[in-house]
Parts: sequence; structure tokens; C-alpha cells
Amino acid sequence: MSIYTRNVPRLVEKLTKTLLDGPGNFKIVSDFDFTLSNTTSYASWTSIEQSPYTSDKYRIETSAMAHMYHEKEIDLSIPFDKKVEYMLEWFYYSEKYLREENISRDKYNKMLKFAQEHVCLRVGVNELFHLSHFLRVPLLVFSAGIGDIIDSVLISQFKHCYVPINPYYQITQEDEQCQLENPPVSNETRAQNLTLDIPEHLLTLHSPSSPLEYGSVQGIPRTIYIIANHLEFERCNTVQIDDSTNTAQNTSENDIPTSELIRIDRRTHHYTDVVSGFYTNNNTVGPIHILNKHEELVKTAPYYKDHIYPRKNVILMGDALGDADMVAKSSTDNVIRVGFLNTSKSKSVEQYLNIYLDEFDIVFVDCDDGIGWVNLVLKFFEDNFLNYLERTNGQGNNNNVEINVCSIIHDMCKGIQQIRE
Repeated sequence: MSIYTRNVPRLVEKLTKTLLDGPGNFKIVSDFDFTLSNTTSYASWTSIEQSPYTSDKYRIETSAMAHMYHEKEIDLSIPFDKKVEYMLEWFYYSEKYLREENISRDKYNKMLKFAQEHVCLRVGVNELFHLSHFLRVPLLVFSAGIGDIIDSVLISQFKHCYVPINPYYQITQEDEQCQLENPPVSNETRAQNLTLDIPEHLLTLHSPSSPLEYGSVQGIPRTIYIIANHLEFERCNTVQIDDSTNTAQNTSENDIPTSELIRIDRRTHHYTDVVSGFYTNNNTVGPIHILNKHEELVKTAPYYKDHIYPRKNVILMGDALGDADMVAKSSTDNVIRVGFLNTSKSKSVEQYLNIYLDEFDIVFVDCDDGIGWVNLVLKFFEDNFLNYLERTNGQGNNNNVEINVCSIIHDMCKGIQQIRE
């Protein structure tokens, strides 16, 4: 395994606090492309660019543009402010070329199906989602990619997967829709012998009356929130047949009486919606790109402010240097930054490892083990769930949790290589 850290004692300190505090004070913040998705599949943007439903001209233009701007994104000699200009420029042209394709809803749906087949998740991501849902741990996915693609890929993953329900939490309507079979109950025998006054915040924390406007996509567990660039549609101009001259005329929607149907080649034709660009938070924050995606984008959402923001133990996952800032470094939160260094011809281990270690607490080089490493934290929470409840209700002490923490930290730090500055 190629796993590195700059400071083992500091990593152990952060892990210890996270594990002792339990799932009620924990959240996960993650990038999507090449962090949750694997490096051999398409990114969300690439799945659109390489789909058979876009033109050759579009594919050539976007491929050349992606190569040029990605090189600028990872170029360590370019100042931050200049990189932001390049990222905005990249987004502007990406949106422009996409709009020029006149993608209808029918073609859009075919593109989503193509993406489901070509955007693959890393090993362990399904388990990550299931455990975070079971434990009611919020998982915020920030992406500069296309939110519609991410939503679609995740929905396709959950469609045929069993999502467990934690018997110690209130079951919401959304939970019931996700549950496809009776769940196995962890520690069932022990639970039957316990009479616990479960704290109200543990019961209601994940049953908001108004979820984050960015997340809670139908078909995805409501503990997962997607903050990304989502496509917007507008009604395009239509074509009307003039029966007297049998000639076609371009006509806007407002010019056609509502009582009339449009006939094209004697077939009934309905108005067509086409992709007009992107919207993000009602256009108040502009496009989400690699250098501006962070928790500030959702800070005004009531549910985030009341129920997610107060959780001060965070695991952050990302594959780009800019991802390390999804949670501000000035934050007082206890943040474990997990970096995925995916090497390429222009991004070698020798050139980038030390830089990644300056930004991330632990770095996984060209491997999926980072997801499994994070899952160990969630599995620990699951295995010790009743211990946390007993402690919270004064029916137990901290000893059981502390003993188990020492054991899991030993396992989690096994094989990590420390590289000093």
C-alpha cells in the first residue's frame, strides 16, 4: 500500500477525538470525480463530452479545452487568483459549447443512461453511503462537475441496493422508500434488554421539515447532499406548419394559440425543452469550480446551519489540491483531510507527494484504500453504537469506547509511511 502522512502523532490525535466523540458529532465532506468515482472511468463532464449524443465538433472542442485548462489547474507556478480566472473561463466555454448542442430532454435522458454505464464508483463507496445513512452521518458531496450526472449515477447505484435502517433512529418516509427488505439489527439481543431514553436530538436530527435545497435527491438517502452544477432547461423555438403554403415557420411558444397542436409531417409535435446552461443556488453563487467549492456555498441553508454545521469532527476527501479547502483551514473543526494522489504523465509522485502532504493529513497514492480507511471509522461507530447511547444516557461509561478506540487506531495507522518535511 502507498499511504503516507507528514505527522503520525497528529493524525492519531485527530482520529482519537473523532472516534471518542461518536457519530453524533461527525460529518463527511467529499469531492466526487476521481475521489468517489474511480480513476479509470469517466468524470461527470467527460461522460457528456464522450457520449454518442453530442456532435464531433463538441467533442473535439471540449477535449482540447479540458487538456489546456487542466494543465493550468495543476500548474504549481500559476498564482491562485490567476487560476481562478482560468477556471471561470473554462466553465464559461464549457457551458457555451454545451448550450450550442441544443440538447433536448430526450437526448439528456439518454446521456444520463450513458453516464450510469461509464461513471464507476471506487471500491467501498457503496458501503460508505450505506454506513453513513445507517448512522445518520451527513455526507456532503461538493463537485465542480455536473450535478445531474452525479445524481443519476448515485440513484442507479441505490436502485438495486439494500440501504439499511438503523432501528435506534426515527424512520422517515424517505427511509421507507429506500428500504427494500427487512434490515438486520446490530446487537439486537443486547438492545432488547436495554431501556434507553434516546436523546431527542438523536431522533430528530435527520428528519428535517425542509432539507438542503441542494441535496436530498429522490432515490438517494437523504443524509447525502450533492452540491454541484445542475443543468437548466428552457423552452426552445418551435416549428409550425402553414397548411395553406405547406411551409415551415419558426414560431415562439407565445405566438401559437393554446388550442392548436403543431403538426410536423402530419404528426403531432409537442414543444421541446433544451439545455440552456447551469444554475447553482438560484444563480447567487455562480458556477462551482475546483477552487471555490467549499462549505460556504451552503452556509445559509437552514438545515445545514442548524444540524450539519455544528458537527465539529470532519473527514474530508479529495483528489485535487484545491479540495483540501472544502472546509476552511481557519476552521476550529477537527478535520482529517484524506488526499487521493492520482498520478499521470503530468502529475508524478516525485513532484506532487510532498505538496499533497502539506495539504492533507494522509495521502493515498493510486489506490482505493482511502475509502476503506474512512469506512473503518464508520464501522467503529456502528460496532459501538450502543456504547455511545449508553454513555449519553448515563447508563455506561467511556471505558468501553476508549479501549476499542486504541485498538482501531492501531489498525488504521498500520502501514502508513511518515515523511518528514
